[in-house]
Amino acid sequence: GHCWVVENPFSNRQEKYRSVVPMYYRNSSAAIVAYDITNKASFEGAISWIEELKYANPNLVLCLVGNKADMQKHREVLAEDGEQYATRHNLVFIELSAKENKGVQQLAQMMGERLIAMSPKHNVHMEEEKSIIRHSAGEQKK
Repeated sequence: GHCWVVENPFSNRQEKYRSVVPMYYRNSSAAIVAYDITNKASFEGAISWIEELKYANPNLVLCLVGNKADMQKHREVLAEDGEQYATRHNLVFIELSAKENKGVQQLAQMMGERLIAMSPKHNVHMEEEKSIIRHSAGEQKK
């Protein structure tokens, strides 16, 4: 699968291409939706994109990213707002500063971990491990 990134989803430039976007994320495994913490409308636009992505591909691993964490003085979106939304909708959430390269590595690690946890091969492997553990503990295999 692919990972698709939506950055500044509220901008007119992005909205203009919204109708062609589904062909890009339909077969993707993950999407990162970024908003600007200094722009409340950007956060609202990000939520709109997440709803569209979830509708189009319910199995998509989604990450909500609050960007520009280096601009705390100009913050319009509280970190708690992003965290609460992400928790309610089972999203990965992080605030970062792309400008200062802070949190970018952590984002990649978090997304990788979620993708691995969601992969069918991982889930089959986990079921096999549980079966082996049950069997070694004396339970009968079914």
